[in-house]
Amino acid sequence: MRSPLVPDTSALTQSQPDRTIWNWYRLTESDCQCRAVQGSQLGGLLDGEANVLRQSRDHHAAEANAAKVAVLRSAALEARNTSAGEALAIYYGLVEVEARADLALRSQAGVESQSVKVKDLRSRGLTVPYDPSELTRKLDSLRSSRIELDLSISQANFQLRRLLELCSDDSTARLWPAVDLHVVPQAIDPQQAVQDGWSMRPELRTLRWLATADDAAIEATRELMSSVNGLLGQTASRHGKHPLLTCLALEREASSRRRQIAEYSCRRHQEVAEQIREAVTTIEARQVQIVLSRESLENLGLRVRELEQKQAIGKATFGDVAAQQLAQIEAEGDLIHAVVLWKIAVAQLKQLQGRLVAECCGGCPAVPVEANPSATAQPAASRLEPLASTPLVALPPVHEELATVAGTAPSGAVR
Repeated sequence: MRSPLVPDTSALTQSQPDRTIWNWYRLTESDCQCRAVQGSQLGGLLDGEANVLRQSRDHHAAEANAAKVAVLRSAALEARNTSAGEALAIYYGLVEVEARADLALRSQAGVESQSVKVKDLRSRGLTVPYDPSELTRKLDSLRSSRIELDLSISQANFQLRRLLELCSDDSTARLWPAVDLHVVPQAIDPQQAVQDGWSMRPELRTLRWLATADDAAIEATRELMSSVNGLLGQTASRHGKHPLLTCLALEREASSRRRQIAEYSCRRHQEVAEQIREAVTTIEARQVQIVLSRESLENLGLRVRELEQKQAIGKATFGDVAAQQLAQIEAEGDLIHAVVLWKIAVAQLKQLQGRLVAECCGGCPAVPVEANPSATAQPAASRLEPLASTPLVALPPVHEELATVAGTAPSGAVR
């Protein structure tokens, strides 16, 4: 039998404004990027796996293990690059919601001021063409929006603290995105951007090396292809075969694997090139959107000043001015949204090119094999430093540790 589904909220007390006094902690874009590179969980696991193979004392498998380590190090760098991209997307999202929270507070103050003015005018017996219930609805909507924005801020803080391995016993700790919002027009050459991506992406560098590597890399090639699809990289049964026949079979397989990896490498280069071109187009479109948003904001500013002048001579009401002021605040939100989308697009291009991890390693990592065994040891959880005293600590450990991941390449590796 159907019955009405009506929520019972009688147990909830009247909503009260949030009086929490937050302790702010400064986080710059570069800190966010490099802490994410350092704190990448998958990157750490892959580097740890590489260290296990690297410490093997099996001299007969030394060359094969060196190739496997190269593939693992490359995959670790890719994982760290991806982690940095994810963290920056959340970081820029935090920038937007923090800015919108300030704008929502200004809008609420404006509506409350309107409400007070309406009551004052009516108390003096003047007729005001304003519906009090409409102001109440606006205030309720703005308060609800502020709660939603505050929740988004909290969620972004939790996500960033997890990704960046930041810890604090302070329940009132919040990250403040110390971001540079100065928009500098970028004329990007798509073909040059593609060439940069091909030369920097660890995955592509490793694929090019494997396509020309010697037979010792056959196991590493099998494992890499199996990571593409579980049915790839299978080994044919050689039970009972003469050792000489087994050796010949391995040589034939190595030749086939090189062709297979070369074909896959060609496809991956094409895919990355298309993704980079798309990212460049997105950046250009975002720049146009910023210009349009800025022009809209400027036009609204002119309209507000015009209405204020008309109000002074009795040709416009305070309600007309207030409505345009609220529209102006909304336009400010649209502008910050456009700028944030542009920042995210730039970060996505860097991620596709492999720049995010390279910038935190002090350069473009080579195909990695040899590395300091301590390079990927799990770092101790970072402590938050208060905004009032010092910024979040600089990250020399990230640069020093990840720089060693590049190490030296095996014979035939592409640098």
